[in-house]
Order: sequence, then structure tokens, then C-alpha cells
Amino acid sequence: MISIVISTINENINNLKGTQIPGNIKYLVVHQIFKEKLIIKKDKKLLENPFLKIVSFQEKGLSKSRNRGIENVDKETDYVILTDDDVSFVENLEQIITAGFRDNPDADIITFQSLTPDGRKKRKYKNKAFWHSKRTVKNVSSIEIVIKYSSIRNKNILFDERFGLGGSFPSGEEVIFLMDCLRKNLKIRYIPEPISIHPFESTGNINNSLENVNENILQLKGTISKRLFPKSYMFVNIIIILRNYIRFYSKFPLIKITRSIFDGSNKIS
Repeated sequence: MISIVISTINENINNLKGTQIPGNIKYLVVHQIFKEKLIIKKDKKLLENPFLKIVSFQEKGLSKSRNRGIENVDKETDYVILTDDDVSFVENLEQIITAGFRDNPDADIITFQSLTPDGRKKRKYKNKAFWHSKRTVKNVSSIEIVIKYSSIRNKNILFDERFGLGGSFPSGEEVIFLMDCLRKNLKIRYIPEPISIHPFESTGNINNSLENVNENILQLKGTISKRLFPKSYMFVNIIIILRNYIRFYSKFPLIKITRSIFDGSNKIS
């Protein structure tokens, strides 16, 4: 059985997508409420869906929502997809996931592709399947990930709730989660097939374009660096500093990039 965990906040629950795929699929909606007054439309079709369950929490933070989903899915679940309220899925989702894990029995997690609403690939993907390493997981987003539920349950792996939208640090939760999985010897496979459909824009990603980079983004890079590499983050920071100086030298002097990166590292213990 596949469990699709949908994170939503406040009134956004009125606009859920991706809850109409037939097959052996259950839906868990994690509804975070942090507004005093809400206008919730009672969607009869949604409420009467026997394969859908809604759980509500008085809290904020995307990683918290992901964790509540992992903690509350049906215990008979084989595979978990962690997604958002503006994401939909391809019609043959169940067949793709079932075949992916059948053909890769050693995989604990499989990452797939995501499409934009007009059918374009959301980003540049590899054309051939491969096993992920610590280097390759850095570009994966949550809506591309399918998790073998028993693997993370047995290893007690959850998202770091300090990271992600609504947390102390607004990005980095996916790469931290996948790196934690790799460090606990889980195997992550990539398969070049699309499973999800999502608008191209993504507010949760660190934007590396010259127009959008700022001191806060540079600090966040330093924070994520220390979380991922607590013993060698200073060496990793030097690499990050040099790369960003080459890319943004016309906007940020070297001393400012260095200060921002290390200030970010100092924000986390």
C-alpha cells in the first residue's frame, strides 16, 4: 500500500490536489493551524473519501508536518510519498512505484522526476538510473521521493525540524533527511520516470541566481554545511566560499561571503 502524506496549512486545505488517484493508495492530510480565525469549506467529496484521513496540529513548520505524517500513516503502509497541497500525480503512479521497488529490491528510497503542469521536466535530470551518493542527493526535492516505510521506521529517521519552511532555517530539509538516511546505511536509487506535477516555482529552494542571492542565503549555506558535516564543516565552508565568490564576485566581496557563511555555521550547534 502507498500512503501519500499531504502537508497543508490554514485555509489551504480548501484547495487540495492529488487526492483522486485510483488504486491501492491512501491519503493522510497533515493540517497545520496557526491562525486564530479560519474559514474552512466542508468539501463533501473530500470528507467522504474513505481512503483519506485528516490530522490537525496547532504548530508551524514543514519538517514538523512531514514528521507528523510519518508518525501517523497507516502502519500497513509499504511506501510513503511526502508532498504538498499544490502537487498532483501521474495516473500510473502506483504502477511506477511498485515496479521501481520490485526491480530494485535493495532500495530503501527511490527518487523520481517531477513535471510542470505543461509537461516539462521541473529541472534537468539524468537519463539513466543510478545509486545516490552524498554528492547527488543535494538537488532532490521531497515531491520526487518515495520512501520504503519500514526502512525509516526501523532506523528511526525523521526530518530535522529546525530546517524547512516555517522552521528556524527555511531550507535544506530534504538533503539533510537523505544524508541522514545514507549515514544510517539506507540505499537510495534514482529512476528517470516522472511521478509528480508541480508549478515550476519553489519557495523552499535556495536560489543561486545573481538576482536573488543575498546575505541570508549565504548564511543558510553555512548553517546547512555545519549540520551535514559537523566535524569538517570549516573545510566544506572554504569550498562554498570559493564557489560563491567566483559566481557572485561582482555583487559580494570575498570577506562578506566568508563572514556570511561562517556566521551561518555559528547559528547551529
